[in-house]
Amino acid sequence: MSEHPHEKLGRARPEPAAQAEPASEDPFERLVDPGVSSDERENLTTPYLPPPIARPPMESSPQLKRHIDAYQKLLGVSRQLSSILNHGELLDAILDAVIPLFNAQRGMILLREGESLRVARGRDLEQEHLPADIGQISHTLAGQCLSENRIVEFDQLSTPEYKDIQSIRVNQLFSAVCCPLRRQKDPFGVLYLDSSNSSMTPAALDREILEAFAAQAAISLINSELIRDIEDRRVILARENEELRTAVQGGWQFASLIGRSEEMQTLFEKMRLVKDLDLSVVLIGESGTGKELVAQALHSEGGRSKSPFVPVNCGAIPGELFESEFFGHIMGAFTQAVKDRPGLVEQADGGTLFLDEIGDLPREFQPKLLRFLESGEFRRVGENRTRHSSVRVVSATHRDLRKMVSEGTFRQDLYYRLNGMHIDLPPLRDRREDIPLLIDHFFTKTKERFKRDIQGMTNRALKSLMDYQWPGNVRQLRHVIEGACALVREGESLDVAHLQLHLPDLKTASVPANGVADESMPKKLHDAVTAAERQCIRQSLERNDWVITKAAGELGISRQHLHNRLRLHGLVRPGR
Repeated sequence: MSEHPHEKLGRARPEPAAQAEPASEDPFERLVDPGVSSDERENLTTPYLPPPIARPPMESSPQLKRHIDAYQKLLGVSRQLSSILNHGELLDAILDAVIPLFNAQRGMILLREGESLRVARGRDLEQEHLPADIGQISHTLAGQCLSENRIVEFDQLSTPEYKDIQSIRVNQLFSAVCCPLRRQKDPFGVLYLDSSNSSMTPAALDREILEAFAAQAAISLINSELIRDIEDRRVILARENEELRTAVQGGWQFASLIGRSEEMQTLFEKMRLVKDLDLSVVLIGESGTGKELVAQALHSEGGRSKSPFVPVNCGAIPGELFESEFFGHIMGAFTQAVKDRPGLVEQADGGTLFLDEIGDLPREFQPKLLRFLESGEFRRVGENRTRHSSVRVVSATHRDLRKMVSEGTFRQDLYYRLNGMHIDLPPLRDRREDIPLLIDHFFTKTKERFKRDIQGMTNRALKSLMDYQWPGNVRQLRHVIEGACALVREGESLDVAHLQLHLPDLKTASVPANGVADESMPKKLHDAVTAAERQCIRQSLERNDWVITKAAGELGISRQHLHNRLRLHGLVRPGR
């Protein structure tokens, strides 16, 4: 069957019956007829489309619009609540969102504590805190919601049934609604809203929105509680770990620092107290007492350990370059500035800036450093842009800063800003009890580094080192041990002769006949050090007729510490 021309050209819209063309007339002939009007020609060539189905117009409903707005707000609030981890901020955010959403005047979150309810937070429409007093709300209403585990509404609170409830009467409440906060299916709290007018009366759809909001709020509160619990456990675990490590080490080590003397134990305790605080610390001590090691320990054991530790010796920087070294410069700021360069405070951002020999800081640079410490703001040399850096400053000096302040060579306000905590580092001569421990540590480390089989250290050498005054402190002791080990042949022991090449004024100590019989120390130097300490304590007691106070003074330790060492070594006075 041949295709009809009408089908090729598209179906024409049907005309009313009175205007319809005779069925016998060919549509193509009508199309080419010059007498056909343009409207009819367009009608013949346009494909036929059925008219759209007529729908009744949607009525404009303010209530429906409010519900749509409420769902949109609920979605935004859900995103906001999921990003808040702080428990207090989360409680505020929940109430600040729900109060205007349901035309309430006040809102409270009550959490279950045993069989009672506690007001965790209360807010009003102006986002002001309400007193955490259970009398400010109706315990009866919230208790009913918790016991029945469902939304409870009260829209006629002025009726005789509720007129005797004091909180309703005092606050002139008209309506209230309580919604349970659930963990899985069990309620653990109540979201409470009330108002003194009738605008808060919830409809069916409002109740659905409120339950959805309460479910999201409950999830956020549970997550916040879990995060708080994890953080508490982390803190407890860190503290227990530190206590365990201290116990395993016998309390004689903190990070890379070593010492069991009373002076070092006092130092370690101060460091444990301030290591996690963003507090400026001034370290005072002689050269070689380990000021930089203390600064590194405060950094590595503290909260900024994952950020840089940047040390700088203030005495090694030319006066005219201080600003550029500390704050950096841009290209062209001065003759040698061939490119942009960040300064020390920028490199230490988030971490610790260690200012060694702070007493050598030029007077003209001190106010610039003070301004940075106060505001955290600085500018690179030659730049107009203000930058920011957050650093913890630990400074050190062997000079008397208080004397320098009185002499006018160091700014008083800068001294106060740096001196958040003052820590004194004892010289080695004042903690002789630590010398055997340090010798053991340096000797073992040096043997490992040199990969040399050194049999040990003679009694003479150990006793001579313990009697030495050590004007260069721990640094000098380390270098002497390292230098002496370098001179010892394979299989031999370290003796006084090896030490005297680095300490010409070292005197050879005499070893009593009743001392350790063999002149060669055991391979385990720790055992030898313990034996030498026992001998040293016994000799001091014998010289002082076993008077504990005198012997402790001679040894440079406290009476209690001497008693502890006597028990450790099993020393008792002859005849007892």
